[in-house]
This record gives sequence, C-alpha cells and structure tokens, in this order.
Amino acid sequence: MDCSRMEILISPFIDGELTPLETGMVSAHLAACPDCRKEYESLKMISSALYQNSEILMAAPAGFKEGLMQRIKEDKKVRPAQYFNWIQKNWKQSAAAAAAAVMIAWGALSVGSAPVMQIAENAPATIQPDNNLSPVNITPDVQNTDQTPVIAQNNRTVSPGSVPTVPSQAYTAPVFMNKERNAVTSILKIKVDDLGVGIRQAQNMAALAQAQTLYMGQQVNTDGVYTILKMTVSAEKASRLSTDLGGLGAVISKDVQQDSLTGRYALKLSEYQNLLAQLSVEKDPVQRTVLIQHLDLLAAQMKDWETQADQETIILWLVK
Repeated sequence: MDCSRMEILISPFIDGELTPLETGMVSAHLAACPDCRKEYESLKMISSALYQNSEILMAAPAGFKEGLMQRIKEDKKVRPAQYFNWIQKNWKQSAAAAAAAVMIAWGALSVGSAPVMQIAENAPATIQPDNNLSPVNITPDVQNTDQTPVIAQNNRTVSPGSVPTVPSQAYTAPVFMNKERNAVTSILKIKVDDLGVGIRQAQNMAALAQAQTLYMGQQVNTDGVYTILKMTVSAEKASRLSTDLGGLGAVISKDVQQDSLTGRYALKLSEYQNLLAQLSVEKDPVQRTVLIQHLDLLAAQMKDWETQADQETIILWLVK
C-alpha cells in the first residue's frame, strides 16, 4: 500500500471504522513505514485531546430546571385542539429556541471554567535551525486594553487595562526549495560461494562508503536461506556501493524503488506556515502550547524527509 493511500485510511483506522482486512493492511504498513507511523501518532494525539475535551460535563445554570418546568406547566393550559395546531405550526421554532438556550448556558459556564490542559512553567523548546532553514521570528503583539478583569493561569487575577504576558518565541520555518525529493531503496539479491565471507566483505564495503549497516536477520525462500543486511548511505555514494556489492557473487535480481517526497513536503510546509501565522496572533497560552507541539511535529517530519532525500537505502540479500 502506498503512502498517499495510507494518509486517507489513518483517520478511519484510529476511529475503528475499517474492515478487518483494511485494518490488517494499515497495521502492517505502519509497522514498516516510519513516515506514516509519525503521521499516525500525530493524528492519534490530536484525536485523544479532542476526545478528552468532549468528556467535560457542564451543570445547568441555577434556575434553569425550574424555569423549564414552569414553561411546560403553562403550555399544558392550552386547549387540546389549539395545542395540537400550535405544535404543527411552531415545533421547529421551539426546537431552535431550546437549542439556542442550551448553547447560551454552555457558553456562559465555559467562560469561568478552568483550562483543560496544564501549562508548563518553562517556555517550550525552540526548534534549532539547520543549513536549509531561514529564521522567521514571531513576536506576539501584546497591548494594554480596557477590558474587564481576566483570570490568568495559576488562578492569578489580572487587573483591568492589561492582558497576560505571553513569552515571545523565535521559530525557524523550513524553506521549501524547488527541487525533487525522493526516497530511494535498492533491493539487491546475490548468490555467494561462502556466506560468512560474503557478509564480512559486504560490511567492509559499507564501512568504506561510510554507510550504516543493520543486520535484519534471515528469511527462508524456495531457493535457499537469505541473510539480509540494510545499508543506509549518502546519495552520492550509493551507486558506487551498489556496484561493489554486485561483485560479491552472482546477482540474482536488483530492484530500485523510488518514493517521491516532493508533494508531501510541500503540503506539510504549507500547513507549517499556516500554523506559524496563527501562532503570531494567538494570545491564549493553552492554544499556543497546542500550536507549538504541532509545529514541532511538522518540523521534525520535514527534517526527516530532507534526511531521506539525501540518503539511499540498500537492502542486501545474500544466499549461498
């Protein structure tokens, strides 16, 4: 399953709306794909936060029940025929009025409610720049107003004419370069005369190319038992290393897979810039914390894609 298809299925996967077959396919893909797994973890965190907020129960305002019962008693005094005609003509208006009353009561209670999330005392960490990043400093515009007193965090009362001071944060927005970004993986199957010697030679070749080597175990196929090595090497050295590995023995097969990251990177960058714009005008500490956490996730994802685009992966299968 490709990653673009996976992005569509992650949300219904979290909500448990997929068939057993689709659930198994998504679980297998998430186990093998770090990009989609990060996307899944991000969506799961946001879904969990929204679900927790939805569980907060608000009590009805004082006198709401008595007023409602009095209205019901007055309605019962209407003659049956008139009452029936009145229902036929006005049931929609009454339902809308009742819904509006509930929403007004909810909003009135929400103003004085305590924040759902706890705000850390220390300012969130700053994303560190790298060679591809151009700094964009965001400083909240905090001005004195003549508003009524506001209850700040930690139950501190703010006097009229001021608002809580939000610490300014400097963020570094990744700059999207107009170039192709691809994650390249080569699968190379080679038959060798001596398996132990072949493994040692492959590891030496990888070391000379400054590649990272990971032993992936063994797999039994119809044509023998394969020893699998995963090598991660810089893109400029990948071709030479692949050629050298082909000299270990008889090449059974070679398959090169290329996954384009360009479109996904552009979408994430657009989302990142939109969140930066929201952060620049956001005053509420709770919302700022949520925005910063989301920005951190997006920045980490884009940096990871940049790293993948600068490297290639070689999966080496050796069989005697």
